[in-house]
Amino acid sequence: MKRIKLTIGILFILIGLSFIGYPLYYQWSQSQEIDELTSAIHAISTGEEFDNATVAPELKEEIEKGVLHLKIPTIDLHQPILSKTNKNTLNVALTQIKPNQTPGKGNFTIAGHRSLKDGRHFNRLPNVQKGETVILVDDNTKYHYKITKIFEVEPEETDVLTDVKEKQLITLVTCTATGRDRIIVQGELVETKEG
Repeated sequence: MKRIKLTIGILFILIGLSFIGYPLYYQWSQSQEIDELTSAIHAISTGEEFDNATVAPELKEEIEKGVLHLKIPTIDLHQPILSKTNKNTLNVALTQIKPNQTPGKGNFTIAGHRSLKDGRHFNRLPNVQKGETVILVDDNTKYHYKITKIFEVEPEETDVLTDVKEKQLITLVTCTATGRDRIIVQGELVETKEG
């Protein structure tokens, strides 16, 4: 009987600890994700020019594989998208802000330097207009998004990167000319084409 009471007591303690521990773990993991998103947004600035010879071999390989590309016909943009956002990757290409994104699902987020060189990265992104088309190309599929919003936020405002229930979005992020704030261009998925 004592053994059963002891076992039940230990079981209740473990259940109680899990009720306390889970919210703490969840809060910690959310904090980590917010910190990563904030760091990614802070990494976006006017951009520095780089010497192509100094690009890390693994980045060159990822660019050459070219799994994802972004096209914005109205500003003659056709750029590869790397899978991770940090200062090194932002210097060579557009980058995915959130890890493990799937094109056509949720809010697909892409960062790019504003760049001082015309036509490079998101240099001309501020020239796009509502209603224009953004195309995300993944292997044999093209995801067409219609631009619905263009606005500015402070670097700490990461809520623009979260998924919106029952909407398939694309969110493009670059800095303003001063580098102080971020320009957000957001579009909704309107068409998916195979091939």
